[in-house]
Amino acid sequence: MKNTNKIVILSLNTWYGELQQELRAYIAQHKATVSVFCFQETDTPTLAMLDALLKPGFTRYSMCRSIVGEADEFYATTYVREDVTVTGTAELLCDIPHAGVGLVCELQVSPKHRLRVVNVHGQPQPGHKLDTPERIAQSKGLLRYAAHDDIPTVFMGDFNLLPEAHSVKLFTAAGYRDLISDYAIATTRNQHAWQRYPDNKQLYADYAFTRLNNLFNYDFSVDDVPVSDHLPLMLTLRHAPPLHHVRVLE
Repeated sequence: MKNTNKIVILSLNTWYGELQQELRAYIAQHKATVSVFCFQETDTPTLAMLDALLKPGFTRYSMCRSIVGEADEFYATTYVREDVTVTGTAELLCDIPHAGVGLVCELQVSPKHRLRVVNVHGQPQPGHKLDTPERIAQSKGLLRYAAHDDIPTVFMGDFNLLPEAHSVKLFTAAGYRDLISDYAIATTRNQHAWQRYPDNKQLYADYAFTRLNNLFNYDFSVDDVPVSDHLPLMLTLRHAPPLHHVRVLE
């Protein structure tokens, strides 16, 4: 197994490839350095485009959930670079009515280090992006999956939530860092979203929540590029050096 000293995770709601030319160029620009792509809103035509860009070289894991009686379909697709070992996958939230999707890929990034990456596409309705019983259950369902072990975990994606929602605060209450807040990110949306909903301008929808247990150093950014109606989130992880105890001689 190759020792992966750096893991780069890029998350993006692809908007079903509405800006296909810009999206293709952006992914082509980053595929040499990204270890894991977490995409949301990846229908069949978008998957064909992504496969053409990322295969060979990446392995695809996909999840789609349709909710009976509603038009919404929730897509999540994760591409993992082939030199990163995937030790397990799981599909979350399938037992919660009117919730979104959570697609888990567990990675063995060194002989001693595992990393769990959860690609999230949250329930988009109602459009106010505030709490509903379903959204509370959605956050609790995601957190419950990772609550019984100490594997470093990253939740990234389009949660369809505003920062003031209790559904967001549940993650920080559970010990996760909210990197959108920590890094004072001004917005994860752009003009493509605001022009469609001029009377409901929302600055946020996408998040990265991390519980790294001091095993990784990290850096985080949101890329202000018009490749979708969402902005790409980029998280870079490196193994933290081991702590050494210093004996003080008196």
